[in-house]
Amino acid sequence: LYSIITMRAHAYALHASIPYFYNSFDGILLWLNGVLIINRRDKESKKSALPKVSNVIKLGANVTYFPEGTWNKSPNLLILDLWNGMYKVAVDHNALIVPISVMEEDGVCYAIQNKPIDVCSLDLNEGKQLIRDSLATAKWEVLEYIANNKGLAKRSDFYPGYWEDYVNKLIDPVRKNYN
Repeated sequence: LYSIITMRAHAYALHASIPYFYNSFDGILLWLNGVLIINRRDKESKKSALPKVSNVIKLGANVTYFPEGTWNKSPNLLILDLWNGMYKVAVDHNALIVPISVMEEDGVCYAIQNKPIDVCSLDLNEGKQLIRDSLATAKWEVLEYIANNKGLAKRSDFYPGYWEDYVNKLIDPVRKNYN
């Protein structure tokens, strides 16, 4: 939801976690906002995403993707590999992609919206790499901002177990919804 707020424009969300959608307050908010639901564990459901998104774009609306498809739990990889769908939709509709990076730290949401990028003249691998690079740059800018405000300059400035605690803070509220 932070991504949609950062956009300052209405956008339908492409959401692929059925349990999270039906068992969280975020799911209710997404439903009120407008959401395209698919089940990322079902191959046919995943295939249905492209026509759904295409229809929304043809109607003149925006769509928010979460291209990594999951939380990034790696302390060493800024952006995970991306699904192909966002690239395909952008090329099919001559649409721009506006990368947004969001990170929550100590109850505060930090977000950056990068400049729109055009992948229409690039092949799949080049397009996905440009999207990943843009997302990684935005993520790095968010991390740098947080670190500077906390007086952190290098990895050793973080306490041991920081990353594990950060990941658990993200996931614990969701875990509670499934128990």
